[in-house]
Amino acid sequence: MCHAAEALIDEWIQKANAINIRQSDGIKIAFDGHSQLEDLQRFCDSEQVAEFAWVTLRVSHLLSCFNNVTVSLIENTSGAAQIGVCAKHVLTVVFAIVFVVGLFGNLLTMAVVYCTPSLHSHTNYFLSNLACSDFFLIVFGVPFDLISLWQKKPPDLPAYCEVMSTSISLFTYSSVLTIVVLTAERFMAICYPFTLRTLFNKRKVINVIYLSWIIAFIPSLYIGLQFKPVTPDFCGYNRDLGDGTGSCDFVASKVIPFQYLFEVNMLLTFLLPVSFIIFCYMRILNTLTELSNITAVHLPVTAKFSDTSQKDAALLHVHMKDAAHLRSQQAHKVVIKMLGER
Repeated sequence: MCHAAEALIDEWIQKANAINIRQSDGIKIAFDGHSQLEDLQRFCDSEQVAEFAWVTLRVSHLLSCFNNVTVSLIENTSGAAQIGVCAKHVLTVVFAIVFVVGLFGNLLTMAVVYCTPSLHSHTNYFLSNLACSDFFLIVFGVPFDLISLWQKKPPDLPAYCEVMSTSISLFTYSSVLTIVVLTAERFMAICYPFTLRTLFNKRKVINVIYLSWIIAFIPSLYIGLQFKPVTPDFCGYNRDLGDGTGSCDFVASKVIPFQYLFEVNMLLTFLLPVSFIIFCYMRILNTLTELSNITAVHLPVTAKFSDTSQKDAALLHVHMKDAAHLRSQQAHKVVIKMLGER
């Protein structure tokens, strides 16, 4: 153990002496052991400084283990300030309210739909699935956030960060996919009502729900396995010290395609779904507007009597576009018919 500590300290000294950074204006900065780490944070883009920050973190952690104290070198001074105690209490109360309301609200939604046969429609199946994913997201997510808020290190459980992160990602992605599919179903029901019956039936809706969970699980597993107990160095890079210390956070890969994993994740799970939802509801709004402007014409009805051969013509009724009340009633009936007949 002592030999490993000496080797690590020697490595730290070598990297400290090797740092020699040239700025764009030609000024050289040499780290001689007396410079402040805050000065080096401006050059964290340099590979030398990044490696030095990593070795510094390991040395600091080793010294803290020997002396049972926390050495300030492991702190990322450029990061956000620590949350105050009062703010922690406020957040705890908010999390508790969200937990109780969300838990019973989603559970009640699932129970009502399940126990009421008249509510077994396509839309309510998707809403029940959304309530289910939100229910488990609250069960896993709120305790995880509270532990991260109050504890300096995660619980000493095997693969705690990986399991919790995978679960939270799974339920989040499932909720997003359910909202997207629900929007698509509403879009088809209103804009293409005759096509809806061929694309959606009870069996297909259930299969779509199963498929959404499978699709959500694949990226969730990959992303969840990248979460480790990590500690930031003075450059702000998350480092896995290998002994479970630190907080659960994402460990970035050095492989170029995976360096932008969070950006790709944001694109696939937020930007594209939101764009699709906005597009669908704009089309729904346009369709309902067109339906409300339809001019209804009742053709004259002629009754022929055989005894007198007399024709009695009925009046021709035309509902013009300025009849706002009739337009509203007509659009209301059309939408109710589209949404209810399934």
